[in-house]
Amino acid sequence: MMMMMRTCFAMPLFFISAKLFDKKRMLPASRHEVYLCILTGALSALAIELFSFGIKRTTVTTGAIIQAISPLWALLFALILKMEKPTVLKIIGVVIAIIGAAIVIT
Repeated sequence: MMMMMRTCFAMPLFFISAKLFDKKRMLPASRHEVYLCILTGALSALAIELFSFGIKRTTVTTGAIIQAISPLWALLFALILKMEKPTVLKIIGVVIAIIGAAIVIT
């Protein structure tokens, strides 16, 4: 809940400050882009809230595993949606994240 409130208060402040200090084009160009920014912020805050809600109901070990494999899920969804191409560095990064989590957890 706190994250959602923070996002709701921070977004108008961002737009006001961007309007005051806009030397380059920082602000969205159209209403559609503004709506996308609002949707992105709300979904990000919701994801953090749901993660916090889930962590309260599980063990620390399970939470650490879930957090550690998030790069793997991000890469998989990006590949499925054809938003990114797999590169050696991305795959190495995911492997290192999983190995690091396994070392910390054990």
